[in-house]
Amino acid sequence: MGVLSLARMNRTKKLTVLRIGADIIILFLIFLVPWWFSYILLLGALFFFDSYFEILYFGFLLDALYAQSEGISKYLFLTIGFVLFSLQIFVKKKLRI
Repeated sequence: MGVLSLARMNRTKKLTVLRIGADIIILFLIFLVPWWFSYILLLGALFFFDSYFEILYFGFLLDALYAQSEGISKYLFLTIGFVLFSLQIFVKKKLRI
C-alpha cells in the first residue's frame, strides 16, 4: 500500500491504517526508548484516536518490562493507562458539547 493508494481511501480506512501504524511504531519504541518517552507517545495517541484501548495493552507490556515484582509499582503502568483512558472518555465528552 503506497502513499497514492492512501490518498484514495475514505476517512475511516485512513484512520485505521494510521492507528495500526502508530501501534506498530509505539510497540517497537517501547523496546528502544525509555518508558517515559513511550508513555508520552501513548498519551498523544490516546487523545488523537477514538477509544484508544491499546494504552491498556501497552501499559501491561510496560509493566512486564519495567515493573518490580512486589509493591505498588507492580501494575503501575496498567493502572495509569486505565485512569488516563477513563479521563480521556470524560474529557472528550465535555469538549464535544
